[in-house]
Amino acid sequence: MSRTSLLRAAGVLLLAATAVTAFAPPSATAADDRAKKLKSKDVAERLAVVRDLTQNGGEGAEKLLLTALKDKDWEVVENAARGLGEQGGEDCVAALTNAALGGPIHRVRLAAATSLARVGMVDGADRLQKKAGGKQAEQATAACEALAVLAAAPGERPPAALASIRKGVE
Repeated sequence: MSRTSLLRAAGVLLLAATAVTAFAPPSATAADDRAKKLKSKDVAERLAVVRDLTQNGGEGAEKLLLTALKDKDWEVVENAARGLGEQGGEDCVAALTNAALGGPIHRVRLAAATSLARVGMVDGADRLQKKAGGKQAEQATAACEALAVLAAAPGERPPAALASIRKGVE
């Protein structure tokens, strides 16, 4: 084989390997890498992972966002709550309810309530309604605020959610 033929063959192999890599689905190692980055000491790195999960989802996105919802930085938690509204499902309702009730700042509680309206309005409204009538003033106030977010959410509200919202703010 001539040198030109060998170079051409090597180029074709390189091109094929690049194409396979570019069009291959994300591997489990990508999810492992994101999970590792969520444990980073660098807030910016954790925040970047949460934003990527929110925009692109992927395998294990909901689980990773639930992990980020417990982060010590409020901005990571806020973005994780928003991300669960995009990538989460009904399995996130309890965690989002807890964040809507006990988030460290109002922005976190608002983001959690907004996402709750998207992924589990009926169950979320029922959980919040129970807390709105509680004896703990802070939690009752947070529950009423979250119920107001659910009431103002775009789209139709199921009758069961409306009943819980009404009962919670009475």
